[in-house]
Amino acid sequence: MTIADAVEAFLADLERSGRSASTVRNYRADLSALLRSGRLPTGTAGVARLVERHLKGLRLAGRSWNRHLATLRRFCEYLVREGLLPANPLRGVRQAAVAAPRLEPLGARQLAALMERMPHPRDRALVGLLADTGVRIGEALRLRVRDVDVSAGRVIVRNGVVRAVALSSRTRRLVAAYLRARRAAADEPLFLAHGKRPLSYAGAHRIFRRYAADLGITMRSLRADAAAQAFRRGESLGQVQRRLGHMHAASTLRYHHDGNNLVNRARAARRGTR
Repeated sequence: MTIADAVEAFLADLERSGRSASTVRNYRADLSALLRSGRLPTGTAGVARLVERHLKGLRLAGRSWNRHLATLRRFCEYLVREGLLPANPLRGVRQAAVAAPRLEPLGARQLAALMERMPHPRDRALVGLLADTGVRIGEALRLRVRDVDVSAGRVIVRNGVVRAVALSSRTRRLVAAYLRARRAAADEPLFLAHGKRPLSYAGAHRIFRRYAADLGITMRSLRADAAAQAFRRGESLGQVQRRLGHMHAASTLRYHHDGNNLVNRARAARRGTR
């Protein structure tokens, strides 16, 4: 298999996994730049050198460079999985430092307007779950019916480290109404498309765009709203970090309206206990 063939196979694998057409186009654009960057190698060592040389030669701002790094790293992971590379040459490459913008939560009226537009119990349950818990869309789509305990008011998210996230009474009602309409078995995916097929990443985005295109709402703003509401309820930085599944607290601080003061108070509290 040539490297050009490997790129096409990788893109086809992304499509099969349910990635949206726009996501696949972005991967194709980044990898087309790789293919244009020099004489294409034939051996595995040559592929690794080409990827590393291409990445070092990119003259891009931080966010764009990080996107190319993520594309190339994922492509190399695919090559390793297919036995075409012995190891990922970009595994230890660090992202460029970029100041993270603070993510704005929704207003109550925006969320209410969005929910009013949704007649389908599945769509209401999905958006309610995202806005309430702050789980990622990929995590929500991997949930099984057994992962949601409506009576106990919690959902079990399995993404590396398993975590339990509390459900509000409103979300419990939305999920319960959806499950009553489905009569689902415990091992079925929680969110289904037509028939018994799991709802895909691309399908979820199509649904969301249909309802939210003119409201200025994104799936990331649902996650930001869940984090903001948790902070308002008095949850600590560590609690919100666990809720969102962040590895680093700095990622969680993007969702806090006064992240610097929150860090300073935490440091002062630690000094006071010494």
